[in-house]
Amino acid sequence: NWENATVMIQVAAIIKNRSLNISFADIFVLVDSTALRKEAQQMKTFLARIVNQMNIGKDANRVGLAQFSKDVQVEFLFNTNKTKEEILSSIRSLQLKPKEPRRIGNAIEYARKNFFNTSAGSRISQGFKQHLLVMTAGKSDDNVLRSPAAELRRLGVKIFALGIKDINANEPQEIASYPSKKFLFNMESFTKLNALSNELMRSLCGNIKDAFVTLLKNITLHQGLFSCFTAQKEIIIFTAEADMYFLLDESGSISYDDFDDMKAFILEFLHVFEIGPDQVRIGVVKFADKATPVFHLNTYNTKAEVQKAVKALFMEGGGTRTDLGLEEMIPLFKQAEQTRKKKVREFLIVITDGKSEHVGKPLKVHAEQLRKQNVTIYAIGVKDADKAELEDMSGSPKRTFFVNNYDALKEIKSKILKEICSFEGEDFMAEL
Repeated sequence: NWENATVMIQVAAIIKNRSLNISFADIFVLVDSTALRKEAQQMKTFLARIVNQMNIGKDANRVGLAQFSKDVQVEFLFNTNKTKEEILSSIRSLQLKPKEPRRIGNAIEYARKNFFNTSAGSRISQGFKQHLLVMTAGKSDDNVLRSPAAELRRLGVKIFALGIKDINANEPQEIASYPSKKFLFNMESFTKLNALSNELMRSLCGNIKDAFVTLLKNITLHQGLFSCFTAQKEIIIFTAEADMYFLLDESGSISYDDFDDMKAFILEFLHVFEIGPDQVRIGVVKFADKATPVFHLNTYNTKAEVQKAVKALFMEGGGTRTDLGLEEMIPLFKQAEQTRKKKVREFLIVITDGKSEHVGKPLKVHAEQLRKQNVTIYAIGVKDADKAELEDMSGSPKRTFFVNNYDALKEIKSKILKEICSFEGEDFMAEL
């Protein structure tokens, strides 16, 4: 209809206005200098092949390079070489200088502090994509991989991990961004590097604009139920009438940084919803040894109030009684219906990093009761979460998600939003 067509025109205008900074990236490469001389040549050939496929320039892709072993040696920054030929020349003249031990964690921390800022030529403040490619040929001799990698990902830097030969299988996985199939590459030998270049290029320089347009095409706009898109102030807003609770694990296995990532995940959702008593209402419940409602759906009426409440959330620790959390949600959603003028869609998003320590009824019983009340459950597992248990909660593989690190939560936001808009509206129409 005309309203939806207008929205699509507005979206297209936003994409066009932002086409420059979503089409190009700043790409920094960290190279393990402990490779042998023959392997070093294969590595340089691989890097040259990658660069040759790029559009290089001040307003196009920028590339930086450093080698690491015990310490980090910078070869060139984003603003050192201005042309493709200058970059290729620097790669050809690269002399690897191995010095034990191999400290990958130290190298990533150095990258976080020194490469992705204006002085190094990064355009992170202008909204350009930021990538780090870590190429390593063996096990790290420091054990601080997860923390510096997570800090870098929280800055918005996408980390590609390329492990070659004698690697610890868990290390690249701890480094790489989500999803692993896009950001994690393991090779048996250096001889297979060139075969990987095209696949890596598709991931490195994949155009966000194309992916975004595809997302728009795949989403059905439901007039009067889920008019999923409107354009406001250069951002895309999902509009709907819905009630949504977040059920957050605050058990002792979760760090303060992890809990902050959960809060950031909720705040990301708030950015794309219209919040209000007759629009989307948000509530939060925590669980550890017991379930603790933090605020209900009708506690706050504006986005600013909800944002303030989410930012003020704190964790207390304890066990992992996911079953008690789900049981608590049953009466809360019943109460929600009494404070609405009409029936709306109800959603529960559960985030946990462990297996439930339930006593008595298994959590599946409570989840089934919620689904009988027409509550749609999304189960998100992190790190050591039990995948079978997650699916017991959600009742469907398409509503079950798993990530290796809490900072990867924001990467699945669009998947959940797409599922809400493209599938749930149709389900609800069928029920009516």
